[in-house]
Amino acid sequence: MRFRKIIATAVAGVALATAAVTATPSPATAAGSGCLTKPQSGWSLGVCISENVAQTTVSSNLYVNTRGGLGSRCYIVIKMYRGTVTSGTLSEITSRTDNCYLGLHPTDDNLRVAKTPGYRYIAYAAVVVNSVRAAYHYSPYIT
Repeated sequence: MRFRKIIATAVAGVALATAAVTATPSPATAAGSGCLTKPQSGWSLGVCISENVAQTTVSSNLYVNTRGGLGSRCYIVIKMYRGTVTSGTLSEITSRTDNCYLGLHPTDDNLRVAKTPGYRYIAYAAVVVNSVRAAYHYSPYIT
């Protein structure tokens, strides 16, 4: 009887701990498994990549979770790269420049491309402050 009570208490504790962890995801993880987050120099960037349901387009977006120093000039470059699955070479296929605001930098036609079979895709974002790259990060690959 006592053993059952210990097991029941342990299971309830795990369920509560899991609920606490999953109840408040960061914006970058809330977007799904196609995001990677990296804190660097006071900035926290969540770089995301996804494909549509029909798997015909690939798109990218960025979450700026925290901001570091803005300097006298600050901008963010978001790029997408593509390369064949068998080669290690990637080529830039599209890019966009944004202001350094907090929150979601959503996808648009500049960050959406047709998906080609046999290629892999990756997104990249960099924060540039006073002409120096202050922070950067990549998304996971989509093939």
